[in-house]
Amino acid sequence: MKTTKKEITFRGIPVSSGMAMGEVELFSNELGEIISISLPPEDVEAEIERYNQAVKEVKKYFLDSERLIKQEIGEEEASLFSFYKEVLDDPSFRNGIPKLIREKRLNAEAVLLDSMRRFDNGFALIEEKSFKEKNLDFRDVFKHLIHHLLNIHSRCLFFPKKVVIVAHELTASDLIHMDREKILAIVTEVGGSTSHAAILARSLGIPAVMGVSQITKVVKKGETILVNGDTGEAILNPKESAIKRFNIVYKRKKKENEELSKVITYPSVTLDGESFKLMANIANIYDAKKAKSMAANGIGLFRTEMPFLVQERMLTEEEQFLHYKDIVKLFGRKYEVVIRTLDIGGDKFLPFQEIAHEMNPFMGWRSIRISLKEKNHFIKQIKAILRTSAIGKVKILFPMVSSIDEFREAKKLVERAKKELQKEGKAFDPNIQLGIMVEVPSIGVMANLIIKEVDFLSIGSNDLIQFMLAVDRNNEKVAPFYQPLNPAVIHIIHEVIKAGIKAKKPVSLCGEMAGESFYAPLLFGLGLRVFSMNPHSIPKVKKVLISLKTGETQELAEEALKKTTHEEIYNLLEKFNRIRRIN
Repeated sequence: MKTTKKEITFRGIPVSSGMAMGEVELFSNELGEIISISLPPEDVEAEIERYNQAVKEVKKYFLDSERLIKQEIGEEEASLFSFYKEVLDDPSFRNGIPKLIREKRLNAEAVLLDSMRRFDNGFALIEEKSFKEKNLDFRDVFKHLIHHLLNIHSRCLFFPKKVVIVAHELTASDLIHMDREKILAIVTEVGGSTSHAAILARSLGIPAVMGVSQITKVVKKGETILVNGDTGEAILNPKESAIKRFNIVYKRKKKENEELSKVITYPSVTLDGESFKLMANIANIYDAKKAKSMAANGIGLFRTEMPFLVQERMLTEEEQFLHYKDIVKLFGRKYEVVIRTLDIGGDKFLPFQEIAHEMNPFMGWRSIRISLKEKNHFIKQIKAILRTSAIGKVKILFPMVSSIDEFREAKKLVERAKKELQKEGKAFDPNIQLGIMVEVPSIGVMANLIIKEVDFLSIGSNDLIQFMLAVDRNNEKVAPFYQPLNPAVIHIIHEVIKAGIKAKKPVSLCGEMAGESFYAPLLFGLGLRVFSMNPHSIPKVKKVLISLKTGETQELAEEALKKTTHEEIYNLLEKFNRIRRIN
């Protein structure tokens, strides 16, 4: 694949991990020219009927797509397509478009195009990234309706050989009707990690990079492109040196993965016999299955926001129960599944939320504060979680708790939910354990007292670091101040772990630190025995921990606790890891 063309490196958002190299296949689902036609009064109702028929046909197309996904990939991924049905059933589509056709006396295609543009303008004003990314999926509905009205029908796209798809935008419905076995990787100009296409790419194991500005204006069909879904890089016309680097990294990763696949089968104990648990952070059944394949010792953090984001509405108790049930069943009664109640606000907004703009949403109206205010919705979720406890080893975790009063109020609502279930004759574990996330420093400082009232604690290091150091982790200007090894952070983590050990109650850590093998020796030395992480990180962390002795990690921790700067602790840990060849 040697080339004389200029090598260009693009950078975007890594949304699906993996590496691939191949020839470019350009894809476009852009709308052509839409002609605006004025209608005589007597033709308006016929035009509305034409639109209504298009809605029926497009809805059928999405239902067929949902069935196909359910059969070929899984139920969780199929639920992405129920979103489209919800949109088509929404009053703005069901009644709003016909109303506009009547008022403007224009053809349905022109009215839809104008509505789509107004929709785009509305989304452009929204700052929250994950909500912004949902615009792609709304646009997809508009485009399917317009294409149907223009008699342009969706078709399966086949490729003569394996290719890298490069597009301005790519939706889940585009991807599902492609020859997926021939797709090496995906690169798009728009989209992000929460878009339906990104979720589907991860489920299919296709490396993907999104948000790569202007690439379709530069790239040509048939050119060679190298895609790294771990770093967000896409190298067009890679030189021989870049290809060599790619091959070296690819082979190294392949060898590492082969070694790590063996590690998965080893027991979770150190060289001197000290046991530990490596649990998984998940958001859906795909993550849960991946966790099981990595021999996770249970689910340490089950994020429950995903189905709400997918469905674009609040879910009923039954819908939530069905979503949780499959995951709890997967792990049975042998392993714990810790289900976190809805954590919205901060950097996670639900599109249907009516939340006023806040100067600092991370410290505003979010998480448990919203749940305790919206008690009816909260009770529905609690009841759904409680019902899963009848079929598995389930615990409830409350996020962003800042005082013991909030926990006590949440606990009262759990008791209320239990009474409602008893009246309804629905089974649950009456002794289900309740815990809180240690994300707010006030909880960390009071850990020795808080631990007396809860059944367990889970340290959310991402937010804890952010609040401890007054650093917005999404602000590049202050990124250097986000220091996981800041002495204050290490001391508060140590105090929380000590409180748990003294009270003989479990303490886990479920932030990014838990999944970084670099930090594993220090955290273990501080007394941490339950790590919860991305399923893919489990083998790497396990490989490190089974190679250590408890005593040497305790000595490391004792030294770290004497240090006064982030740099000193980093250098201490780096030296420890270097001597033991820990990556």
